[in-house]
Amino acid sequence: ISKNDQLTKIVDANGHETTIKRDKNGLPSELKLSAGAELVKTKDGWDMVVDGQHTKYCQEINIDADGTVHHINEIGAISSNHLDGSTTRYLPGDSVGSIDYHKELSTFEQHLDSIQDPMAAAYIREGMLDTQDRLRKDPATAEGKIAELLYDANKLLEAPGKVPLEQRHHWLDQFFSLAAKPEFVSQGSDATCPLAACEQREYALHPETWLRTLRVLNETGAAVNHRGEVIKSFIDSAGNFNIDAARTGTRPENSFTRVDGQKTEVSEIVQSVLNEVIGMQNGGRKDLFYAEQLEPMMKFMTGRDEKFVVANPKDSQDLVRQL
Repeated sequence: ISKNDQLTKIVDANGHETTIKRDKNGLPSELKLSAGAELVKTKDGWDMVVDGQHTKYCQEINIDADGTVHHINEIGAISSNHLDGSTTRYLPGDSVGSIDYHKELSTFEQHLDSIQDPMAAAYIREGMLDTQDRLRKDPATAEGKIAELLYDANKLLEAPGKVPLEQRHHWLDQFFSLAAKPEFVSQGSDATCPLAACEQREYALHPETWLRTLRVLNETGAAVNHRGEVIKSFIDSAGNFNIDAARTGTRPENSFTRVDGQKTEVSEIVQSVLNEVIGMQNGGRKDLFYAEQLEPMMKFMTGRDEKFVVANPKDSQDLVRQL
């Protein structure tokens, strides 16, 4: 519904109504939702108001003439609600449209050729080739997954970014070594760590999850879930990327390694983010959680509702092994 060529009400295919109030300049200043909540523009962005209580919602809201409503958060992630009732999401750096495997492969080789350290380039190339070989065992999904990995690897290799380029080279080396051989993810000194088990499981089934995490982290300085919600910031008070955000007194710098002892900063990042999700879903407590919380943790991170099948584990070590 519109007035003076400006939308005043939107009703999507599911019957959800949004009533639009505008300021003197004709810009949206308040959105009343059929669920009873309101989105109200403030000097700092947009708040959700329920029963008079304000909660920070997003940074910006744009409304297209066709009724599409775009919600943009503090890192530039966009969630777009369409009239057909669907929602599409865009994270900073995401591909617009389909990814061309051959184009990305050519770009990837160009990036590797530009790396000054030939050994670093060789390790990344070898890891990528081994990852491709493993993924091609499932022909139905292989090409799409490989194309996505190449795209995210290329974005990670492009400058500028929040993370120094040489550090990103190390990330790709570590990432592809684990994507090629997920069994290289180590439990370290904790043989029953379920976060390491979940990291390994995702490398085995959906390695693109962790490379996308690294790519967005480089672009924004924050680790986010599939909806673009910020889980953890890695930017320090000086505005610089700082890996110390992934470290705690119980998990210091050198406690994350592959099974062969090689330090893996990517595992530091991944497991610290998963631990943060546990805290968000567990009333702030991160030191004690239960097996049934792992599926919701990964769903929050990836958007996939996947079941972890564990058959009569003998003990906690067997539980982690089966995960």
